[in-house]
Amino acid sequence: MRNLVCINLRIWGLIFTISSAFSVTSFGQPLYEEQGADRVIRLSLGHLFDPLTPGPHLSYEHRTRGNIYLRHEVGVFFDYNYPDQESLQDLGGFRLRTARRKYHNNPGIIRQRHYHEFAFDYRLLNARVEGDFIRGGFNGFTQRIPYGIVQHSFSLNYIRGFCAIFGEHWQLDLGLGVGLRLNNRNYEEVPEGAIFDTNGSLFWQYGAREPWHLTLSVPMILALGYQF
Repeated sequence: MRNLVCINLRIWGLIFTISSAFSVTSFGQPLYEEQGADRVIRLSLGHLFDPLTPGPHLSYEHRTRGNIYLRHEVGVFFDYNYPDQESLQDLGGFRLRTARRKYHNNPGIIRQRHYHEFAFDYRLLNARVEGDFIRGGFNGFTQRIPYGIVQHSFSLNYIRGFCAIFGEHWQLDLGLGVGLRLNNRNYEEVPEGAIFDTNGSLFWQYGAREPWHLTLSVPMILALGYQF
């Protein structure tokens, strides 16, 4: 009986040793794997050809651990003198964005890296617009008066997308998301008694949505990247 107990103990000890070794081999590694490049620099093609607030945007993405990255973006707004925005005299401003991005594990040869991210966005917009105002009451005359706009915007977005890998270093980043944007908009004062009529095809109609308003944000990502 004693020999049988000893044999059983030895068997259980062997099983424990083997299972421990297997656990160390299979599960001793972190629950995530490091895949893809450690850093990426991107030029946003979507922002470059934005019909409303165009301008170059550059982003830098770096790995923090495993498949988790931080993405930082900075951009400026330019006036491209679009023909359907004849009343826009000047456009300027900048955008700052930071995001926490997590890529999904993709076993095998990586040609696409799917991800989701949470992004915070701040932008400052300065514009000067020519508008038509009615002076002297509704039976008066129409006068063209330029006015300024300053808007601060704060956005929180959730985005899903993927990066298509080309060769060793190049990638195309595509994404679509949804979120909320809080805007603080202020207009420059115009002469007393002037009643706004129109400013053509522009969105910034005098007095609209001043000073605070909340809107739906639908961010889109279309960017060419270099990974290393």
